[in-house]
Amino acid sequence: MEIFYPENRFINFYIVPLMIESRDSVGAIGDSARLALAIPTSGQQVGHVMILRDITESRRTAQQTIESERLNALTLLAAGVAHEIGNPLNSLHIHLQLMERKAQGLDHDAKAELQQSIDVARSEVRRLDSIVTQFLRAVRPSHPRLHPENVNTIVEEAVRFFTPEVQDRDMVVEQELRADLPLLQLDREQMKQAFYNVIKNSLEAMRRHGTLRIRTDLDDTYVMVSFIDTGSGMSAENLSHVFEPYFTTKPSGTGLGLLIVRRIVREHGGELSIESSQGKGLTLTIRLPYVDKRIRMLEAGETQMPLQEAATH
Repeated sequence: MEIFYPENRFINFYIVPLMIESRDSVGAIGDSARLALAIPTSGQQVGHVMILRDITESRRTAQQTIESERLNALTLLAAGVAHEIGNPLNSLHIHLQLMERKAQGLDHDAKAELQQSIDVARSEVRRLDSIVTQFLRAVRPSHPRLHPENVNTIVEEAVRFFTPEVQDRDMVVEQELRADLPLLQLDREQMKQAFYNVIKNSLEAMRRHGTLRIRTDLDDTYVMVSFIDTGSGMSAENLSHVFEPYFTTKPSGTGLGLLIVRRIVREHGGELSIESSQGKGLTLTIRLPYVDKRIRMLEAGETQMPLQEAATH
């Protein structure tokens, strides 16, 4: 069982019948009856005993170990791919420089035409190099550089990036941003990347005229950013695999987006949850802490009853 208040914990619990057996059935033990925990095969059932065990640490340790192994394998693969792509990119760059020198001996028109092609090729080489660099930055663990930031501002910047695509596909992005949110200690670029990946997934999951609603809110501990889309949703089976590396339901997807999002969120002390059902859209919620987690007990009355007086009552 998972509980969320006063803090997120995992609990194992067992319920055992509490039986009362007569003296004759359990042997002579004084004149009184004997209470025993037993399988209800005989005797009278008088209640139940519930045994609770907190398994939060062992559960989280196991999850973190699995995720760490996956990310290590992913990082190793990414480094290998980046190295293999980087070598031909360097070679292309060198040969473009050689072609540019050879072009100097051509007549004006031929030189201009060839130079234009060289510039285009060089631009594409730089773009590929940038993609590889960003990919490595995404999968390699990096400690966030925290500064006081307004979550609403980061959301608006991420949405603004997709404005051309939203307009082209006749989509609607509704923003319900709570104005009184506190400033959070965030790495602005990392969090923008997380929001960017979530919005990108939502837009790709929807057809034309779809609606993405982004809401920010807060409770006693967390600032929450929710992304609610009207896409095709996910089945329960697919939902259980969304954080696995390279798992994707899209033909051109990489299966890395949500894994990167969760890593960024967790490095900020937050958590990510997904709710969805097939054909009914998807809701992804990011929870970011703004106060230290602490257990809140019920408040006592204005005056406390003395211990001796309380005992008499």
